Amino acid sequence: MKRHASVTFQVRGGIGNQLFMYAMARRLALVNKVPLYLETESGFDGDFFRRNYGLDRFHIVGEEVRRAKRAQLKRRAEIGVNEMLPFRFRWFCREPDAGPDAAFDERLLSFKVVRPVFLEGYWQDQRYFADIGAELRRELAFSSKHTAANERLAAQMRSTESVAVHIR
Repeated sequence: MKRHASVTFQVRGGIGNQLFMYAMARRLALVNKVPLYLETESGFDGDFFRRNYGLDRFHIVGEEVRRAKRAQLKRRAEIGVNEMLPFRFRWFCREPDAGPDAAFDERLLSFKVVRPVFLEGYWQDQRYFADIGAELRRELAFSSKHTAANERLAAQMRSTESVAVHIR
């Protein structure tokens, strides 16, 4: 059975992390004109904060897949093999030192997807997707209407000076 070129990424973390992951994977799929798959289950196994998949609230492009078919041992083997291959031949792209301080990997901007590629990482750098900003703004609009209570609150906030405080 021939496996067609595609991009799949493991969705995990909070909504902010999910948005970064989507933006990077979407750009890679878009510029390579290949399907995008969102693996929406395994990234939340044992999540300390009990977070879950949240991108379904947006007009995103891509097909949700529940669990990528890869055992933990197979995943470790793929990572090891991929680290030995020249970059252009990799099929498992794991962000080095994943997290907010991860280094930007410019090679991904010109990466040619010619086989199924699996992405794992947070990809928290706008350079990964800056060139598709207009598409992302359209896709990341909320897919549901606001409740009446939220509409009233929004109108009240627009009519006066408003301040928001977010504490983590």
